[in-house]
Amino acid sequence: MIWVASSAKTAMAGSLYKGASLVSLRQMLQGASVEERFLEALGPTDRESYQRLTATDWVPVAFAGRLYATAAPLLYPGQVAPVRLLGRDLARDHLRGIYRTMLRLATVQFVADQTGRLWSVYNGRGTVVVDRVREHTLRMVLHDYPDYPVVVRESLVGYILGAMELTGARDVRVIVDDAEPTRVVFTATWR
Repeated sequence: MIWVASSAKTAMAGSLYKGASLVSLRQMLQGASVEERFLEALGPTDRESYQRLTATDWVPVAFAGRLYATAAPLLYPGQVAPVRLLGRDLARDHLRGIYRTMLRLATVQFVADQTGRLWSVYNGRGTVVVDRVREHTLRMVLHDYPDYPVVVRESLVGYILGAMELTGARDVRVIVDDAEPTRVVFTATWR
């Protein structure tokens, strides 16, 4: 069992990820009627952990990555970047839900300014710094997270796309630079 109780987060070392997005993933799988196929594709430990998961649980980020990698092709069959599409839809689900009121008046800059604080709400490791490079270009730098899984990073790219689109940004593009081992840079541009 890889499930971690909410109160254990501060006591545990390692890379942890909040279960809220994974509960949204469960709802998406159920809504698309592919959860049974998803469960069949998981190993027994991951299957049991997934079934017990609640939104307030903290789980290893590698577990979240395995769930995303398994679910995305089922939810977006034949798509080139299914994990990015999953991240985009997770943003839409989250931001149209509990953060709906905030987004009614939000600009891209306002959402970017909230990113650092929100990062620590959903991630047990790393720090995020966001700065405006120029008009219609933001850079988000993830520090101190050398083992951030590529599949979770790809879902974050989609999440950034979805969040920015909800503010009214158009033609959003996100470029990832992970050339330095101590940081990952996400550069977003839009019209």
